[in-house]
This record gives sequence, C-alpha cells and structure tokens, in this order.
Amino acid sequence: MCRKIVALVLLNLLNVYGLKAQSIPKYPSLLWKITGNGLSKPSYLYGTMHVSSKIAFHLGDSFFIALKSAEAVALESDPSLWLAEMLHTEAEHELSYDIYRRNNAYNFYKNAFYLSQINNKMISASLARNPELLNGMMYRYSGYGQEFEEETYLDLFIYQSGHRLKKQVIGLEDFAEVDSLLKLAMQREDDDEQDEKNRVALKKIRKEGKSPSEMLEDAYRRGDLDMLDSIQKLMNGSANYQKFMLEERNKIMARNMDSIMKTKTLFTGIGAAHLAGEQGVIEILRRRGYTLTPVVQHYGKVSKKSKEKIEGLSVSRTFSTQKSSDGCFEVDIPGTLYEFPEEYFIKEYFYPDLVNGAFYSIRRVRTYGPLIHYSAAMMQAKTDSLLFENIPGKLISKKQYVINNYNAIEILSKLKKGDYQRYVLVFTPIEIFIFRAGGRKDYVKKGEANKFFKSIKLNGPKEGWRTFTTYNQDISIKMPASSFHDETDTRMKRIFSPDKSFQGIESSSGDYFMLKRVSLHDV
Repeated sequence: MCRKIVALVLLNLLNVYGLKAQSIPKYPSLLWKITGNGLSKPSYLYGTMHVSSKIAFHLGDSFFIALKSAEAVALESDPSLWLAEMLHTEAEHELSYDIYRRNNAYNFYKNAFYLSQINNKMISASLARNPELLNGMMYRYSGYGQEFEEETYLDLFIYQSGHRLKKQVIGLEDFAEVDSLLKLAMQREDDDEQDEKNRVALKKIRKEGKSPSEMLEDAYRRGDLDMLDSIQKLMNGSANYQKFMLEERNKIMARNMDSIMKTKTLFTGIGAAHLAGEQGVIEILRRRGYTLTPVVQHYGKVSKKSKEKIEGLSVSRTFSTQKSSDGCFEVDIPGTLYEFPEEYFIKEYFYPDLVNGAFYSIRRVRTYGPLIHYSAAMMQAKTDSLLFENIPGKLISKKQYVINNYNAIEILSKLKKGDYQRYVLVFTPIEIFIFRAGGRKDYVKKGEANKFFKSIKLNGPKEGWRTFTTYNQDISIKMPASSFHDETDTRMKRIFSPDKSFQGIESSSGDYFMLKRVSLHDV
C-alpha cells in the first residue's frame, strides 16, 4: 500500500512540474529490438548502469540471446583506449598537476630536497596500495558492499563478453569529442526559474521518504525508462548539461549505430539515461526509419548458464617487450605499459588487461640507500618483515632468487573471494622494484602471467660514464653508465614538468652520485 502511495505522489509531482507521466509507459524495457530500414536481421539496444552492484546484473535470457546473436558489440566508448586517450588530453595535464600539488603543496622550501629515511609506513604503502586507476577502470567497487557486487561493472562485462565471444567490439564515441562536449556542458547558462522548479520537485520527493537516486534504481529495476528519464532530468538541472552530455551525445551514438547496422548486426549497451525521450537514442533511430520494439525480459536458466560460461572464458593475448623511459627495466606485457609521474617516493607503471579482467603494474620505490647508509640487503630484511601485514589475502608461497645480480622475492597470495595475486620484489642499492599482477581466480598462476614474471630484466652495473639528457633537454649531466633516473615518456606532453631525479653507482669504486631537481610553480 505504501509503495502505491509513493508512486501516486511521485506521478502527481512530475505532472505539476511539467513532466508528462503516463499510465502506460512509452519506454517500458531496458532491452529493445531494432528492425526495419533494410535490416535483414535484428539488432539490439540495451540500457546499462555504469556500476558493479547487482542491480545492474539482473540480466534476463533475452539479454544473452540478443548478445550472442549479434556480429558486433558497441559501447559508449572503447575502454581499451581510455588510458591512451586520457594521456593525450588536458585530463592528463590535470593528473600531472594534481600529483605536483600533492608533492609540493606545503613547505616547499623545507621539503623540496628533504630526504627522509625510508620507514615501515612507506614500504607498507608501496606493497598494499592498489594502482590509483585500478578500481575505476576495472571494478568500480564501492568499498563497503563487495559481497553485493559483481566482478566488474556492467559496461565492462559487455565489453569482455564481446571479446570472449569473438565479436567485433566498437566504441560509439571519441574521447576528445566527449571531452569537448563536457567543457560546453560545464559552461552553465542562467536558468534560475527551471533550476528552482527542479529543486522544489526534488525536495518534495525526498520528503516522501526516498532519494532521487533510490527512485532511479527502482525505475531501473522495473525497466521503466519513462520514470528514469523524468528523474534524471530533475537531477541534471543545467540545460547545458542536458544538451551536451545527453542530447548531443545521443545524436553521435545513434548516427554511428546507424552506420554500423547497415553492414552487420549489432548489440549496443549504453547508459539507460540515453535511451528515452524525444531526444533519446530510441526516437532518433525511429526518425532514421528503424522500428524499435521493447523486449520482455524472462529470467530462466539461459541467463545464469550464459553468464557463468562467459566469465569462465579468457582471450589469448600477444605479449610484447615494454621498457621504462629511462631504460632501467624491461618486461613483457599484452599491451602498452603506461608510465605515470612520480608521487613522493613512488613511481608507477600500469597496464589493465580489460578483456581478461587482469592487471599488471610496476612500482619503483626510491630508497636513496647510500645516502641513509642502508644497503640493499638491509632494505630487503626490512621489507620481508612487513610482508605478512601488507600483502592482501593469505600468503600462499614465498621464494627467493636473483634477477640480473639483484636479490628478488616472489610471492603468491590468495584473496578472500578466491582470486590470486602475484608479486616479484627486486632490491637494488637505490630502489625497490615491485612487479605485480592480479586477475580472476587463478589467472596469475597460469601461462600468460608467467610470461610477465619470467621476462623481468633490470640493467645491472655497467662500466664507465655516459651523458644523460632529459626529454625536454633542460638538464644534461654525466653519470655512471648504469644510472637510474626519473624520466617521463615524451608522448605525455606534460605542461608541468615533473621533478627530476638521477641516481647512479660507479661500478668499480661503489661511489654514489645523485642529481635532484624540484620545480616550484608559484602562481
């Protein structure tokens, strides 16, 4: 009874504020069949939520039947391109500046050249902390509800399914294009009257005992795109945001769907907010001559078996050798190794194998050992004492060996949900290298992860001296030939040049040399 009262109150509110509620929904499903306009076979359109919570994964038999029937799978964007595209735009500049600001925000003149003795807290953070982009790109866990979440978010599940079922996977949008639309969306126009109406409506909705986000979730559960469209318009507020982040993007996605469907059958998964309304993808496609019909979802054995089968598949990848920009290490991975600016005493390299739900990371921890009278053996002993506390899950095995004349420790751990992670720690006189891989179930114990760990190479001591020059040629210096230095890939086009650090040990004498440059951007 209470649910009926809440529904009636909400419908009255939507009518009062100009949002046409209908007794018979115009858009009653998340899944739509696309026919007509010369198509010999149907294509399909599905409205997603960009989350990993179970609400997004109540997928019916029809979802998997439609997905399997298509020759190609389309998403808003191609996740495999996100890092490459981000690191060539202003988003990367913002990342670089954020790191600079965190490193140098306080007491610049006191802290700029201060070298603290590496302590337990620093080593613990290096071992325990996940790569910064890992959760956002691969899982989107909330942090408190993992028992109620799937292995990944729905869009990435569709992306993985497309690849695992050997279909072509396509992004409907270009990152730079969306980035430019976002800038326009943020240029807010004055629309105080409409904003006030939205605020009043939202306030009254909250008084009825549910937040707008809860009502969005309820609408998604029911597949009620009419209600979802009405609520999201109230929540968006800005006319500019509605225009550029929804309507303009809808045109782009519908246009590209139209182009693809002329040559192959297509399963498209995009945010549910893009589907309904006169400017939604459904109506745009109808105006282009297509017939879109809602598909009733049935929940039987097909959906459960299909999901389990897809999640059990993996895709064989081609590995290639990737080197750090200073040439101090190389390793084989199934893609591009992305290098990020050094933050405090850590430098990060990262590659997400999104298709297989796995990741590879390398972390370099600057110890400045000779300056603080700490040998590599002493650093290894300190680190070894912290492994039990800071390696996630249960420590399954630990073994020691040597890589290019440096002592190394290999570790295998098992997380509570059954996934394994694997580490190789290498101890040099001036740095600790942490090579790490993670994936679903026993992925890191198998062949592909073995390629990564067996390929690790570090440049050992070299005779003589050579000249090092930074990529923007602002510093040139002679150092021992095997020096390691903090150098950033020139492709990243940084506007805030990262701090520079060169370290080297002369092979015959054991003498230590260092250059450190820190920039003050006083604006």
